[in-house]
Amino acid sequence: MWKKRQVNRVAYEKLLNEIYAAVSLKYLWKEYEPYFVKSESPDWINPNMDFGLEVSQALLPDDGQEESFIEKYLGCRKEELPPLAFEKYGERLNFYNGRFWAILQIIPCSRIIFPRRNIVLIAN
Repeated sequence: MWKKRQVNRVAYEKLLNEIYAAVSLKYLWKEYEPYFVKSESPDWINPNMDFGLEVSQALLPDDGQEESFIEKYLGCRKEELPPLAFEKYGERLNFYNGRFWAILQIIPCSRIIFPRRNIVLIAN
């Protein structure tokens, strides 16, 4: 059951990244005309501007280690996590109903959680 949720989470995150990139163009590109049609390759097509948008995700090394840890231990009980995890991630480990749920990104001064999303536009 956890494996199915993990696959759904990955599919959801991919779609979220694709939508986030398309919506972000409105704020990053002055000449942008907001009309995209969902496609597969590229992910979005804007026929008004003869423009396609392909979205990909790249992780920094620390992000990749966190993703790997999450994939391996998602849904595990607190006592099932390796002791090193508590040293490395500390209070950033988030549990729901007694099971590992996420690693939070916390800004210490305000305790606000921010998602990590970076956009890089490449045109040819």
